[in-house]
Amino acid sequence: ADAATVSADAATAQRAQWLRLGAALGVAVVAELVSLASGAAFVVTGMVLAALAIALSGLATYRKGLAALAHARININALMTVAVTGAFLIGEWPEAAMVMALYAIAEAIEARAVDRARARRGGEHGDRRAVDRPRAGDDHAAGVLGPRIADGDRSRAHRCVGRQSHS
Repeated sequence: ADAATVSADAATAQRAQWLRLGAALGVAVVAELVSLASGAAFVVTGMVLAALAIALSGLATYRKGLAALAHARININALMTVAVTGAFLIGEWPEAAMVMALYAIAEAIEARAVDRARARRGGEHGDRRAVDRPRAGDDHAAGVLGPRIADGDRSRAHRCVGRQSHS
């Protein structure tokens, strides 16, 4: 596959992700509106809508959270899993859906910002980037020193990390 095909595939995947997240947010809003109706007939409908919004936006986060909890690790995915499950269990299903949808959108915005920043700085560092983008579910919020940095380049890497944290 050439670079143009890979770039087009990435753009298509990104559009699909944004459409899915937009749909999840829309379904979460409808779940909130259904909860305001407060009729007993709407309870099941609202719960199904909330579960659909969670599935569209945060199923991967939920699964990672369950895995983290199974290994007694506390990270953002574990916290989101506990929050969403707790909200659902106490009957606050529209809030569970909204929290998960907004969290997924925030993660997508953050990933896009990191990708854009990396693309702008690509010429400066070439293939020897000092900071790798953190993956969702990692136990640390900041980037980590990548394996491509030689020992002599550590001071340069630390300067790059410091410069990024101030911007």
